[in-house]
Amino acid sequence: MLVLFYLSGIIARQHFGVRIHVRNSSGHALRQVTVKLEHSKEYRLGDMAVGSRKTIYIEPAGGDSIRLEVIDANNVQHTDLIAGYVESGYRGDVSVQIAPGGRIVSVDHSFAPYNWKSWWAFIG
Repeated sequence: MLVLFYLSGIIARQHFGVRIHVRNSSGHALRQVTVKLEHSKEYRLGDMAVGSRKTIYIEPAGGDSIRLEVIDANNVQHTDLIAGYVESGYRGDVSVQIAPGGRIVSVDHSFAPYNWKSWWAFIG
């Protein structure tokens, strides 16, 4: 029964594309946090309070890269590449931390045709 539960999570996760998880560790509220596929869609996460986290799932429609844009407490815009290359069918994860000074730190594990984390991929 547990194996079926795990496998059903893997199957469910296949329908959600690349998971982008953003955490505000900057020490200040951030405005207009946006995830952008360079050649197509833009996903507005809105404002983020100190310590908040937001997660979205994106489905690239071909070869693309992903950028994160934020405006800090001093009204300075910060932009950084968080995934160098993604394409349709990728199911991995990109974890992003916005550090003090507006520095954007990302860990790109977007290249994955399957996400073996099952249901944990929706929680963590």
